[in-house]
Order: sequence, then C-alpha cells, then structure tokens
Amino acid sequence: MPLTLQQRFGENATLSSGKLQITITDLAAVGLDVTQPNADQILASLILINQQNQPATATEDPTVGVTIADSFKTFSTRGEQSQLEYQKTVSLYVPDTTSTVDPDDLVS
Repeated sequence: MPLTLQQRFGENATLSSGKLQITITDLAAVGLDVTQPNADQILASLILINQQNQPATATEDPTVGVTIADSFKTFSTRGEQSQLEYQKTVSLYVPDTTSTVDPDDLVS
C-alpha cells in the first residue's frame, strides 16, 4: 500500500492549495535537532523518515512508488577531513511502458 503524505513527511504534513507544508518538529523522530537545522540536515531527515516509515515489504509491493534502502557505510576522505559515508539506495518505480523518470508516472 502506498505511503501517506504523513508517513512520507511527518505526522503534521499537509498538502493544500498547491502548498506542501512539513513541520520540522516531526523530523525529530529520526534524530533531527529542530532548533536550527540546515538544508542538508532537513533533506537527510526526510530521507530517513521515509525509510523508517516504509513497510518492511515495500520493495515487493507494486503500489509503493519510492523505496529507500541501506547500501553500505564506508570511510571517506573529503578535502583533509576523514568522514563516514552512509549510502542509501533510492528506487523510483514506474510502469514498464515508460522510458524516463517522470514523477507523475510513479506507481501508486
């Protein structure tokens, strides 16, 4: 079954008059410090909340258009800094009749 707007973006997410509203405090559920998050932290939190809330059978469910899975964790050097890289695989599912990714074509 496809995820709801609230499962994708937090329990207070709404879509009204063409405006998607996401409540930052909802993202605390995946560890975000909501006092002054930056854009990267918000994006990472949205990815994590989507992954956390997707059903365990999401990769097998033909009605789920987007799935997120863990890939691997590795050490990475960027500039002069040693960092951990957590890779996630984001999969977008469209009918077999399309040749490009168009969000309007995602299965649901």
